This record gives sequence, structure tokens and C-alpha cells, in this order.
Amino acid sequence: MDGLPRSDVGHVLGLLEILLDENGVMDAYKLSTEEHLSLDEILAIIETAKSFGFVRVEKGDVILTELGKRFAEADLQTRKKILREVLENHPVYQKILSVLRGVPDNCIDREEFDKLISSDLTEEEEDIISKNVLDWGRFAEIIWYDGDEDEVCLETEEDEQP
Repeated sequence: MDGLPRSDVGHVLGLLEILLDENGVMDAYKLSTEEHLSLDEILAIIETAKSFGFVRVEKGDVILTELGKRFAEADLQTRKKILREVLENHPVYQKILSVLRGVPDNCIDREEFDKLISSDLTEEEEDIISKNVLDWGRFAEIIWYDGDEDEVCLETEEDEQP
């Protein structure tokens, strides 16, 4: 499935903040060397940011989009709101949210969740991607994970803390 987040929230936020400091543009290779990341690591971060519309790539340069700039400069609650809107229109999360909305208690077990996103992935990739998909969804407060029941659930207004 295309658009799977191959990097976590912290790394993508770090990339966006670096791009802000660099007037919105930086060479991908330079990013890799200056941040002491392997090319595979920086490409995973860039691809995740790109799939959410936070950056675009042109001729080896990573360019911060207006959405990426708004996200990076926002406070925590505004970041969650922006990300919620992004994820609700993202194919991976549309599929997950559709499944969760279609079951009576709005929850599926973790194994079923992993199957939703794991086509053509190795076991190692599945673990990383599954964690990232869950973490991004939790950050945006559109899904949550119940460790006791080993279930992924749709975030509802009743679940939110005052």
C-alpha cells in the first residue's frame, strides 16, 4: 500500500524544523550527512513527510510546503488538528477509519490492524510501519490503542479527556 509512514512523528517534525531553519529548502544528501543519518533513514523520513504533503522533492532538494510550514510552526493542539485533517484524507488512514467505523464497537484487534497495512511487507517492515501508522494516528487523536485488549480503536469524543 502506497503512502505508508515509514518514519515516526519525531523524525518528521525534526526534518520540518531543519527546513524552517534553512529557509524551506535543503539538499537530501546534505540532510543525511549533517544529521548523521543513513540515506535509507533520511529517505524514509522524507517519503513520510511527502506522503502527508509537508514537503516536496525537486532535483534532490527537499522543499517545505506551505502545509509543512504551518504544521512545523504550530502549537501542539494546532498540529494535532492539521494532522487529523491530513490523515482523514490520506488513503491509508481512510481505509483504517472506514474499517473501524464499520464494526460495532469501533475496535479491531491488533492482528487485524496489522493485516490492513501489511501487504507485501517483510515482518520487520510490518512491525515498523504498524507502529508508525498507529503513532501518527494516535498523535492526530483519530485512533487509539488499548494495550490490555490488544485492540486499535476509533477515537471518539467520549474517549477524549477534558
